[in-house]
Amino acid sequence: MREIAKTVRDLWAAACRTEYLDLEGLERALTVLEEKLFALMKKQATEEQISQIRREMNQSAELSRKKIPAEEMARLENQYIAHRLFGAFEIPRLSLYYLT
Repeated sequence: MREIAKTVRDLWAAACRTEYLDLEGLERALTVLEEKLFALMKKQATEEQISQIRREMNQSAELSRKKIPAEEMARLENQYIAHRLFGAFEIPRLSLYYLT
């Protein structure tokens, strides 16, 4: 996680030094870092935490599950787990969309 934090600081420093900011490039870099963070959080989370999140997801998506293709449902489940883990670990999302 220190490597990710250092990269975020480096991105911030580079953004502060430039006149023209490549927002697409910055968003891509943040997305890659967020995916790395998610993988680390999944490793750190207990099996019980992941199971609890999946149970919550299944309860809230019970009606939708019948209408949504399995591939789309798997993507939504992954997004839901990511959202919940970022919250549980108190790590802000790394996206220009979420930054204020």
